[in-house]
Amino acid sequence: MKKVLIVSEFSEDQSRYTYASSFYSAFRELGFEAYKFNCKKVYFSFPYVFRFLNNFVVNFLLRKEVEKIQPDIIFFIKADNIFYKTIRFLKKTSNSKIYNFYPDNPFVFWNGNSNRHVLLSFPFYDSFLIWSKMLIPALESSGCKKVSYFPF
Repeated sequence: MKKVLIVSEFSEDQSRYTYASSFYSAFRELGFEAYKFNCKKVYFSFPYVFRFLNNFVVNFLLRKEVEKIQPDIIFFIKADNIFYKTIRFLKKTSNSKIYNFYPDNPFVFWNGNSNRHVLLSFPFYDSFLIWSKMLIPALESSGCKKVSYFPF
């Protein structure tokens, strides 16, 4: 059985729907051994200024989780707080195929939909899934090896 690690925002409250939950259920229905990694979990309730510390912990724990599970696929859903160095590390040290479905425009920084880590991680994904056909040429020009249209 293939293992998939889904990296996204998951709710601790099982009754609260998250977009990633539907992907988790779909992978399980397809026969995958599916695992969740909540990349938006808050470990420190510091003010906004210290969010980097929380993200540092999240990135460290993600590396450890991949090492423990050894998934065949790492499937990111946005996961904009994952550092590009973490993606690069996972690409170099694991045998996992790495995918990202990005439900926003990865080139838009002004409203918080993206950041430099998202852009710098493009070359390390085996495939980048995007909701808009118009963004495909820009993603390819920015270093994505394979870009696929993946509508909602």
